[in-house]
Amino acid sequence: MPGTAAGVGLAYRPRSPSNALKDIVEDHLGELLRVWDERFRKDHGPFHPRLEKLFEAFGRCGDPHHGFLRLRCPGCAFERLVPFSCKARGLCPSCQKKRAIAWAERMVEEVLPHLLRSWVHSGFHVNSDRRVEAGDRRGLESLLEYMERAPVALERLTYRPDGRVLYRGKFHPVLGTDHRLVAGEEFLALLVPHVLLRYECVIRCYGAASTAIRKKFGWIKKKTGEIQPQPPAVPVLKGEESGFVKVRRRNWARLIMKVWLDDPEVCPKCGERMKVLAAISSPSQDGVIEKILRARGEWNPPWLRAKPPRGPPPANAGPGGSPSVGTRIEYEEGYDPNREDWEFDRDPEGQSAGPNA
Repeated sequence: MPGTAAGVGLAYRPRSPSNALKDIVEDHLGELLRVWDERFRKDHGPFHPRLEKLFEAFGRCGDPHHGFLRLRCPGCAFERLVPFSCKARGLCPSCQKKRAIAWAERMVEEVLPHLLRSWVHSGFHVNSDRRVEAGDRRGLESLLEYMERAPVALERLTYRPDGRVLYRGKFHPVLGTDHRLVAGEEFLALLVPHVLLRYECVIRCYGAASTAIRKKFGWIKKKTGEIQPQPPAVPVLKGEESGFVKVRRRNWARLIMKVWLDDPEVCPKCGERMKVLAAISSPSQDGVIEKILRARGEWNPPWLRAKPPRGPPPANAGPGGSPSVGTRIEYEEGYDPNREDWEFDRDPEGQSAGPNA
């Protein structure tokens, strides 16, 4: 049902197409590939060919110059462009946040009710510092989202002018520090084991939490004789949208709204629900992308943007640009490495760190 302009409280604001992690990938991915076998293969194994494509897709994520959905309001003809996402698992903080939300919702709605009903105490102990009150669905989802969080939180990450990467966290007893200061390619090498390929699984469910068991006990109804709708062959949607597109679009918009508390489908002028006019992708429609962005005054492709100058690592850096043993590490002004800051793990709203959308 259409809303009213006065009642519109949410306005979608696309995230910035650039961030520190993207800059690191753009500047150091080539060097990482060049030295992988020599420096990192022994510790991390061979570099899968698919990983390079995932890193490249992450660099295009959220940038309208690489494709977007074109939405139009049927009431006032207002248009909005929503960039495509990369959906890289374990790499993109934004896409991983939406994945964590979807996984937490599934656990709360489908798994935990049956799991708790069949629970038998086995005598082990678990950490109970974080408590979730009965009926606090949002608190439970937030805790589950933390389990599926992205490995890199952008608020902890600093890309220094000398090309090195500073990542802050809690005190690590093995490393003897609460931060790492490494060269860009070394930081990416540490990130590679966390990037998941298709069908790779990091969370496994057993017993009552297993999908197979829940189907066997009848907790999940088996769908028989149903034909799954297929995506349309033509990206431009004319007339009424198909059921498949409606479901997919609602899920996409719902996840964005839960991340940013903004509804991308609500027209900011009249409050009506916007409809997908077209899906424009790169590289097949690069000319159309440039024409639309120029007409909107938003043409500023990353390959034409000025990059900040970055000097070489300091002379006292060890192999790969990281500080050598015995090197005194200088901290930024106002940063106390001895201060225990547990709030690194949560945002002001109590949600898991790591961005997203």
